Amino acid sequence: MDPFSRFFFLIPLALFIVAVNGSEKDIITTTCAMSTYKELCIKSLQSGPANEQTDLSGLATIAIKAAIRRATKTSKQVNELLNAATDPFEQEVLKECAENYMDAVDQLDDSLAALDSKGYDDVKAWVQAAMTDADSCEDGFSDKPGYVSILSKRNTNFSHLCSNVLAIVNLLSGV
Repeated sequence: MDPFSRFFFLIPLALFIVAVNGSEKDIITTTCAMSTYKELCIKSLQSGPANEQTDLSGLATIAIKAAIRRATKTSKQVNELLNAATDPFEQEVLKECAENYMDAVDQLDDSLAALDSKGYDDVKAWVQAAMTDADSCEDGFSDKPGYVSILSKRNTNFSHLCSNVLAIVNLLSGV
């Protein structure tokens, strides 16, 4: 990294560190300012226990757990839809989605373990894999022309939660 680029990277990082030394609400607001989906980020981080909101690592844990909750709820909904489905195409796509979301939960669990050991690159890899699972679920619906995904909103919300996790982990790892 050339000196000019390093300067422009270090200034926002320094401002972030100074801002994080404020209150718990400030750390959430400052952290979420670095994410693409700011409102969702704030909402999901404020839902976590106050004792985990004291530092960036705690916020990353809350963000991953929020993504796990969303993946688990989506998995349950997919199984309910699968049990009610009569169309063979829909059954096949929902079966794939069920597998994708089971994998996503496992990958996010692995990312929590990696976070505990400060394996930030591993956290990013697991979270990106979970996002790919949601994308694969969504893509399955497009295999039939004119067919509209019944999980679009949930898949998108899950991907946004994962994107917020990645933003926080990037802050933790200094990227």
